[in-house]
Amino acid sequence: MITKRASGHLLTAACLAVFIGSAPAAPKETLNFTFAMGGDVVGGRSEPEPVRGKTSPVWFKTTATLNPGGLFMKDASYGGKSSSNCFDNGSVSGNIQLTKTRDGEAKAILWFSGYTSDGSEKEVTYYLTLVDSAGWNGDPDAQFPPRDTTLNLVANEWSMQTEGGGRLKNVTCTGSGKVDVDVILWLSQP
Repeated sequence: MITKRASGHLLTAACLAVFIGSAPAAPKETLNFTFAMGGDVVGGRSEPEPVRGKTSPVWFKTTATLNPGGLFMKDASYGGKSSSNCFDNGSVSGNIQLTKTRDGEAKAILWFSGYTSDGSEKEVTYYLTLVDSAGWNGDPDAQFPPRDTTLNLVANEWSMQTEGGGRLKNVTCTGSGKVDVDVILWLSQP
């Protein structure tokens, strides 16, 4: 039989175990990062970014160019829809997030404003996801974000999607694919 006093001690011990067992989050540190992209998407930026531990994403505001002869400016990539209507001259401005997935993949997501493919110039928010399934530097165990080194992502999967879901499906440049991507991205923390 457990007395009232003993049950109080058990409750206190359980609370302490939960409190002590939960480690505090790693403190944020601000590091300077540089990134550059080449191939079908060209761009780059350098700026400080607050990161936490080994799994924190790195964000940049950026301007990028979709290569005029590259995959993302080919109408065939979107089932014949006019990419020149969607992406105008291929110059896009937005935000990019660089991260590592739980499976160790290297991933970059670029959000930017574009338009519908029907020429109506209705503004749409697109996001281009680039994945290197082998991981940063081809190593799913590579530390991310980097410290005092450069990591690279060689895209072998892509998807172009829009915010707002299916309502724009018939008038936007959306699609996905594997292997035919020509994008390499470098992330450095000098």
